[in-house]
Amino acid sequence: MSLSVRTLIIVTWITLIFALLWTASREWMPNKDEKSIQIFAWPNQFSSETIREFEEETGIKVKLSNFTTNEELMVKLKAGDGKGYDLITPSDYAVDILTSEGLLKKLDHSKLPFINGIDPSLVGHDFDPDNSYSLPYQWEIFAFGIDRDVFKDTPFLPDWKQVFNPKEMDYKIAMVNDPIEAISFASYYLYGKQSSLDSDKVRHVEQLLAKQKPLVEAYAGLRADYLLMTKNCPVALSTTSYLLRAEKKCPRVACLIPNDWSFISIENVCIPKNSTKEEWVYEFLNFAYRPEILGRDVSIDYQFPATLDSLPYLNVSESYKMCLQDFHNQKRTCHFIRHLMPEKESRKLWVKVKS
Repeated sequence: MSLSVRTLIIVTWITLIFALLWTASREWMPNKDEKSIQIFAWPNQFSSETIREFEEETGIKVKLSNFTTNEELMVKLKAGDGKGYDLITPSDYAVDILTSEGLLKKLDHSKLPFINGIDPSLVGHDFDPDNSYSLPYQWEIFAFGIDRDVFKDTPFLPDWKQVFNPKEMDYKIAMVNDPIEAISFASYYLYGKQSSLDSDKVRHVEQLLAKQKPLVEAYAGLRADYLLMTKNCPVALSTTSYLLRAEKKCPRVACLIPNDWSFISIENVCIPKNSTKEEWVYEFLNFAYRPEILGRDVSIDYQFPATLDSLPYLNVSESYKMCLQDFHNQKRTCHFIRHLMPEKESRKLWVKVKS
């Protein structure tokens, strides 16, 4: 093959590659004239039906992408200095971190008339005392999922020692896969409410989690419901939304809220500091918080709604209703997950425990 032919082939391939890259960049390049918002949310938080109806009613396009952990959300938001998204849905402790790092924009409450319908027990907490940067949208409680068949002769008592005391455990469990959550649970089990952990308490928390490990079938995260339904383990520590959905699909699964105390997770709506589309975001929020819309969406995902006026629109199981009523009857104390030690140390401890 002559030099000129080889040169022609190389030039042709280079031209083709650049053409493909240019085409791809054009496809992903935002249209400055397009009326749209970019939402970064938990999976299934906004149903496809809600997105479609909002777009048809307002002409505002919604570009929705999902994260599966608060850490993923925070990493992406920090990397872009709050750019790229117009609406996000972080959990309570993530709101605290994002606010302290100046990555959130203050909300204009006057543009959000649904605020008066929000459950008073979900607002005014220490991660955002005046709800200046966040408003609760959905929430859930950490609970135990069990296989009824395994415990038909020996009832399962929903106590934290059932997942932290090996002497009480003759079964395998599915454990949370988030170090911040695991450390918060273990710390409260050992010491009660803490704002931080000294070196001795950190060591004891690590020892407790290490003793638990031989009885952990999997650090499951979002797969806890699957492990229960497939009989991989008879007990799972997860959130009520996953466990109640599993119970609905598989009657031998039961969702039990722990006695005495547990942890609550509030998923909030926030506007990143560099969004320039607040007007359209407020339109979306006022649509998504409509009682019939929020009631329908939580009935799909089995989170609990933040507004009381959405309760009549729920289409859910009796177990769901019982869990919700149980919370409002205040039969137990619910706490928030917090960073009890520097994030880097938490991850180091978690790697050590799991390895």
